[in-house]
Amino acid sequence: MAYIGRAVGKQWAAGSDGDDGATGSTGATGAAGADGDDGATGATGSTGATGATGAAGAAGAAGANGIVNIAQAYTTSAGSYSDDAWRDISGLTVSITPTSTSSKILVSFTVAVGGYFAYAAARVVRDSTTLPVSSESDNGVGGMTGCSQPGNVRATAGMSFTYLDSPSTTSSVTYKLQVYAKNDFFINRPYATNTYAHPGMSNIIIQEIVT
Repeated sequence: MAYIGRAVGKQWAAGSDGDDGATGSTGATGAAGADGDDGATGATGSTGATGATGAAGAAGAAGANGIVNIAQAYTTSAGSYSDDAWRDISGLTVSITPTSTSSKILVSFTVAVGGYFAYAAARVVRDSTTLPVSSESDNGVGGMTGCSQPGNVRATAGMSFTYLDSPSTTSSVTYKLQVYAKNDFFINRPYATNTYAHPGMSNIIIQEIVT
């Protein structure tokens, strides 16, 4: 009986339902087969849960509403600018090429300003289009955000804002930060510079979000 058992077992392993058979563990529909856990359509296969088009794959659920592209521009250098006009800030221009016309671009910036000025405002321009600013009828020059003169001549004031843009293009787009101030102003440095001064740095970050 022991001999018969070994013979049957050997035959079973190589049979259609055996370990090496069509539906066996290493067969076409077995664990390592095309439709098995490790096969093309299995749990770890190309269309499986963790595969390219699976739930956690590039085109799966985890791929939606994700950040697919990101770029940053920043400056640590001090700059001096004249008043009464919107000024492009050196070093704070950045470009991105969206992968889809339906993509959103999340724009974030922080800029440090110093000097003797009555007020300052900041905005972002995409190519030749100014992104939305305050619609208040008596808002002066307008802007996404603004600040007053720093309370200390050795300090800078910060302006920050975040906006979700819809450029609707797959061509390269360029975003630049602009600042307006009433009276001359500095970027990244206070009016007075000495060992007690508190300078800053400025940046703009853009992120493409696929929805």
